[in-house]
Amino acid sequence: MMASSLSRSSGTKMWFGVAFVLFNSITTTVQAKQCHANTPAEFRDAFYDHERCTGIKLTDFVLTNDALDKTIFKTPIGSNPSAPSAVGMRSFECLVFSGTKFESGAILMLSEAMSAGLFKTKSLIFWNNGLDSTESETSEALAALVQILEHAHELEELRFSDNLLFDNGATELGNALADSSVQKVVLSGNGIAPDGIASMAMALARSQNLTQLTISGAEGGKNSWMSNHVGEAGAQGIGILLNSRSRMQRLVLAGSGLQDEGATVIGGAISGHPGLQILDLNRNAITDIGAKAVAEGLKKAAALKLLIMSTNKITDVGSIALAFAARANPKVRVIDLDHNSKITHKGKKAVQIALTTKFASSPEANVHDEF
Repeated sequence: MMASSLSRSSGTKMWFGVAFVLFNSITTTVQAKQCHANTPAEFRDAFYDHERCTGIKLTDFVLTNDALDKTIFKTPIGSNPSAPSAVGMRSFECLVFSGTKFESGAILMLSEAMSAGLFKTKSLIFWNNGLDSTESETSEALAALVQILEHAHELEELRFSDNLLFDNGATELGNALADSSVQKVVLSGNGIAPDGIASMAMALARSQNLTQLTISGAEGGKNSWMSNHVGEAGAQGIGILLNSRSRMQRLVLAGSGLQDEGATVIGGAISGHPGLQILDLNRNAITDIGAKAVAEGLKKAAALKLLIMSTNKITDVGSIALAFAARANPKVRVIDLDHNSKITHKGKKAVQIALTTKFASSPEANVHDEF
């Protein structure tokens, strides 16, 4: 099962509220009986295992044209054969390519099969496939994704992470996503710069279906050169997206180089937003300046339940500003400020009081009285 992109490390957390309930009420991680395939033969067997496999995860092997041809376009061979009439009848909850490399032409063959309706999936996930925009395979991958998005109307989720789209690829993919059925998009670790983020976000503003967007650094925090960099310019594009998409529920910008300038823009964009329920700004070198700006937006964020600002540079000043904002907004249930080393007991206590005494007559009374 693919873990949520908002997975949290173990250990003591400064969480207030029932975060588990919030995550499960808002996100819809694919619940598939996932079959693992480490060879082309295992892929063929999984593809035709109607009883057991509602999702397939292909891990760390080269997917060739021949393997795809024998799996999708012809009667399968292997330990679990199926009648030719079964070809084209498969429907999967998810199809995951984790570390899978593609022979030249293979990813286009896959897109042609999906476009022709030979199989369907709700969730399509590519991770660490060695696709680099300086290589021909990325051009093929981008063309394949655009083709899939044009024809696979049942597709709800696309994750394309640690594969280096860069700016031009991100813009092209954003335009294709805007006209697609996709609701959840994860584009972590694609080396996208602020202008590319802005261009992609403004394209996504046309989408009628998008509800969840992740534009983080490289997954797992590795390979910083692969990380997306949102910055102030990218944040402005995301702000346009938020203003256009009232149905947006979840925005993840973890480890994306926001800093205070970007956080200030995002803080303004969330103010009054009617749908956003989760905002993740962890690992962005945000100081009290950015925290105060986010706090101002938090006061009027109409639906926000969970704010994550862990692993930043926030002190008690920013923590108390967030506490006052949470105290004024009855929707807020969880604020994660873990791993901000300069927040003392005073700042932690302020947030705790704000989130546990929301319905007293004065929004700031208990926090102020305590400190």
